Amino acid sequence: MPPKLDPIAAAAARITDAILARLSDVGHAHSIPNFCARQGMSKSHYYDLPPEDRPDIMDINGLKRITPEAEARWRERHTKPAQEAKEAT
Repeated sequence: MPPKLDPIAAAAARITDAILARLSDVGHAHSIPNFCARQGMSKSHYYDLPPEDRPDIMDINGLKRITPEAEARWRERHTKPAQEAKEAT
C-alpha cells in the first residue's frame, strides 16, 4: 500500500488532478483512488492485483495517473464475453 500523503502533498495532488483533467493533451487522467471508485473496487483490492492485472500507469513527476485509454484497455482485458460469463455462473 502506498504511504499516506501529508496534508500539503494531498492538496497538491488534488490540485494537480484538477489541472490534468483540464489539459486537452492529457485528457481526463484518473488517480488510482478515482479509478478504483469508477470500477467499484477498493484500493486494497487494486493493490492486491498482480502488476500485470493493473491498468497501465502514467507517471507525472511521481504522480500516478491512469489515462482513459489505459482504463479502456484494462476494462477490455477484464471483460468476459457474454457466453463465458454465462457459463461461469
